[in-house]
Amino acid sequence: MNTDDWDNWPKSLREFTTKAFSKCTNPADQDKMESILFPMLKKACDHGNLFNIDWTKQKIPELDHDFNETTIDNHKSRSRSPKASSYNNNNRSRSRAAKRNNNNSNNNRNNKSSSSLKRHRSRSRSSGSASRSHERSRSRARKRKFDHSRHRSRSRSLSPTRRTNFQQQHHTRERSPSTSGFNRSRSRLTELKGIEIDQAIIGTCQDLEKQYLRLTSAPDPSTVRPLDVLRRSLEMVVNYWRTSSNRDYHYACDQLKSIRQDLTVQFIRNSFTVLVYETHARIALEISDQEEFNQCQSQLKTLYEIVPSNDQYEFLGYLILYLIYTENTTELQLTLSKLPRDSLQHPVVDHALKVRRAWSLANYYRLFSLYKQSPAMSAKLMDWFIERERKQALKIITRSYRPNIP
Repeated sequence: MNTDDWDNWPKSLREFTTKAFSKCTNPADQDKMESILFPMLKKACDHGNLFNIDWTKQKIPELDHDFNETTIDNHKSRSRSPKASSYNNNNRSRSRAAKRNNNNSNNNRNNKSSSSLKRHRSRSRSSGSASRSHERSRSRARKRKFDHSRHRSRSRSLSPTRRTNFQQQHHTRERSPSTSGFNRSRSRLTELKGIEIDQAIIGTCQDLEKQYLRLTSAPDPSTVRPLDVLRRSLEMVVNYWRTSSNRDYHYACDQLKSIRQDLTVQFIRNSFTVLVYETHARIALEISDQEEFNQCQSQLKTLYEIVPSNDQYEFLGYLILYLIYTENTTELQLTLSKLPRDSLQHPVVDHALKVRRAWSLANYYRLFSLYKQSPAMSAKLMDWFIERERKQALKIITRSYRPNIP
């Protein structure tokens, strides 16, 4: 297995599979987890969403463990035939009668000393514990014998080469189940990457303009534009947006989404892909299209783990402001806990952190002052929540002076 293939995958997907296999405590659990994960990842790959899904938000699959041996034994004892049940009932009635007779005879033996009674109880207690210990040891021995015979029968049915591989794999699993699961996840993802490469297409369309349409079937290479055409198409859209006196956002958005679609179906994830999403996010910010901006910044969050960008910290600052707008404090705290140290020096990130502090402390004077000092396009994002905070500040002021106002 090539380690470089594993390193090219998104960090969120690697962490997702590693966490999934870390829940496995034995080889059987690893087989179950593999049967759950592989169809899930293959389906995402078939739909072209493997790199688009935020795997950190996906729920780790749970393993359904079978009944233990005690439950099975109890079930067997309950499902015995009526004849055996009646036999057991007769034995229990005889034992109860015998106990009553013994109790009556013991009551008449008052000449026995207390020391002999204590010795008798001690012996019965020790013999009972000894028998229980013996039964437990016999049960463990039977289980070891069953596992050994099962391993031998499975190994015997394999060819000599496969038997050697099976024995090596069996011993490796016994030595380190968690490591084996981690390696298996990497192996499976490497196989998925092979599937992805086999299914990727190379477009042949030479049109700069193309209407965005949702895919309902496998993409046709004749309707997909290759990378060099997509570069010229993006340049055309950017020039149109900068120079046109009568700009149509719906047209520009439609062209940018068609470029994004062609990149997705060809599995192109490089610096140009990052540039397309950054360009679309900025235009959406300018027009206050919150839905498109959220889609772009979600994709950028995943792309930055594969392809770093010079504007990465700028959009990190926008992400903090967007989470303030949505009041998603849980995701905000998670984002702040993962901030790179060198990002704190970036003006957009520094400004966003100051806004977050003023917002959390309800320091409205400081918040409105920072709004006037917004760098880059931060003011566009703050426009989405500044009126909400202004109304909240007015409510607090009114409530404070209310006793003196008729």
